[in-house]
Amino acid sequence: MNIPAKQIVEQLEEQLEYLKRAIDDNQSGLVKEKAAVIEAYCQLLKGTNAGRVEQKEVITQPVRPIAQVQSYQGQEEAVVPPKSSLLDF
Repeated sequence: MNIPAKQIVEQLEEQLEYLKRAIDDNQSGLVKEKAAVIEAYCQLLKGTNAGRVEQKEVITQPVRPIAQVQSYQGQEEAVVPPKSSLLDF
């Protein structure tokens, strides 16, 4: 949706006048309603291109995990006896 920022600001000013009247008349329900409308218009302004700073997307390349190297410092390899058969007595 492409709404001109000037048009949104005009609507904001109109809703602000309604809000001022609601505050003067102590209409708390109407105050909340107009505040929500003004908030929605502000969100619209934040979504328009007016005053918007373009952000570049940062792409990171995946990095392979470093393989863990096991060290055998001070460890001797165990001597494995030859396999025996059940028939050997």
